[in-house]
Amino acid sequence: MSNDLEIKLIKIFCSVLEIKESNLYFNMTMDDLEKWDSLNHMKIIAAIEEEFSIRFDDDLLEKLTSLEIIKEELIKLI
Repeated sequence: MSNDLEIKLIKIFCSVLEIKESNLYFNMTMDDLEKWDSLNHMKIIAAIEEEFSIRFDDDLLEKLTSLEIIKEELIKLI
């Protein structure tokens, strides 16, 4: 399951940020990629919520600053 989840997350990030999979890694943070700005961050979150039919708590959104943290929090919700 985790592998499917990771694949879906990577596809979402690549689609929203318009980057290649080879430019993405799970320890990546918002600070590592210029395209990962606040607007694209909200687009990523919205796409994840839609893809997985979940809703992140609003208080959590500002803490979702890396692909790894997003994955960990998503696993808790599904």
